[in-house]
Amino acid sequence: MELKDIKYSQIIEAMIEGLKEYSQKPDFKINMSTFGDVDLKDGICVGCAATCALQKLFNVSFKPYEILGLKNRAYVLKQNLRLLDDFETCVDSIRSGLISLSLREFHFFSEQKLNEKQIEKIREAYANLRLKPLINLSWEKNLPKYEEFLLKVKEIENNL
Repeated sequence: MELKDIKYSQIIEAMIEGLKEYSQKPDFKINMSTFGDVDLKDGICVGCAATCALQKLFNVSFKPYEILGLKNRAYVLKQNLRLLDDFETCVDSIRSGLISLSLREFHFFSEQKLNEKQIEKIREAYANLRLKPLINLSWEKNLPKYEEFLLKVKEIENNL
């Protein structure tokens, strides 16, 4: 898989499914304030929504020596460093409520371009659903609204 081939809806879906999957794994901790770290006490990987999305998209589970640093993650995933950075920023912006920034970052790495009408409809959907940022204390509670957002984005991608 190449990041340039990913649709916006696939990013959201990977984020949602990755968070659900990796929150259940005993060797991984969710922490929205790091793209990749290691819990030294437990010796397990720690990551955010972007880390979970990457692992889901590429069907990998980072090992502690792989998760630290963007260069290591890019090497493991066989991805361009700059494009991976843009991808991680895109996902982090989605979960943080910075939808315009996420759409801009998406256009930096993906060849699956959205037109102006699609971009405006995605912004409207985000605002209308009143999505709250996915933060450490409440991301699980807020995830269902992101699932609704995903359905809207898929509809927008397919119909405009």
